[in-house]
Amino acid sequence: MSFVTSKHNINEVKSNFDEVCDFLQELLDKIGKKTSIKATKLNQYKKQLDNITNENIENYAKTLHIIQRYNYIVLTIKNNRSYFDFKEEVLIKIIEGTSEIDDLKGKSHHLLFELEMAVRFFQLSKNNGTPTKINLSESECDVIFDNFFAIECKYIESEKNMANNIKKAISQATDRVDKNQAKYGLVALDLSNIIDIEKINQFSQYVFSDFYKKMTELSKNSYVSEITNGNIELLVIENNHFKKIIKNFIASELEYCFYKNISKDILKDLGSDMKVIAIIYQSKNIFLFQSEKALTPINNRSLGYFISDTLPNKAYNLLENLIHGLATGT
Repeated sequence: MSFVTSKHNINEVKSNFDEVCDFLQELLDKIGKKTSIKATKLNQYKKQLDNITNENIENYAKTLHIIQRYNYIVLTIKNNRSYFDFKEEVLIKIIEGTSEIDDLKGKSHHLLFELEMAVRFFQLSKNNGTPTKINLSESECDVIFDNFFAIECKYIESEKNMANNIKKAISQATDRVDKNQAKYGLVALDLSNIIDIEKINQFSQYVFSDFYKKMTELSKNSYVSEITNGNIELLVIENNHFKKIIKNFIASELEYCFYKNISKDILKDLGSDMKVIAIIYQSKNIFLFQSEKALTPINNRSLGYFISDTLPNKAYNLLENLIHGLATGT
């Protein structure tokens, strides 16, 4: 079976990950840690990416997904160092844990989510032509964006603890506003670990197989045959109709996951004191589409939000546009 990917050059991914490892090693050396990157899970990822076989092709795809996330987060911070205020001893915690690729409950996932939100807010400001300082060094707050937003991030490990985590995050963000660390508070949730991935996988594979069958039939047509160049898999995953179906289905499942696990009292009270004014929630997963010939991985990040209806219309629309602008990156 072959391995198909349309968005990333594997050699470039490897080169960028080498740069990530070198940068983290520099930080380790700077604070006097004797740890070598070669003795961490990051080196195990590198080895896995250098060894693709028919037997490990699924794990290979998942490892690639993890490495792309490290590349996006760490290189954004490294290449924009003057805009990120962070403590080296905190950042290097992303190297901790095992290299088990299906472990969604490792402690590093919490820190990676915080860093990812920081990077996305920075990219948002940069894309708007005004790159903004990101403070990650406050021990009391996960991310402070331009002294305007205090963002409390919670990586949700189970539905059981979700409501309490949200209440805690709202309390923490409110405290930052009370201390004048920021004007408003936001809560950011990662629901990757509790969204119904099996359901999404089954639906997505069904849609992929249906499109694949149709594209295979159409490829017998001379025009379609020319544009496919024999690669039906890529033709399917780059089809706009296919992408919209998968994207909208995941978004609906994410929205369902959020509202199912949050109480109406939390949403009703949000913004009542004009301190914590919105909750952002995301899922970030890899989906593997399989045909008889190839395995095709797709990285997906779905983003949803709840904004307090206590905000004036103009402020509500501005915040909504800002949140939409966060949907960038790998």
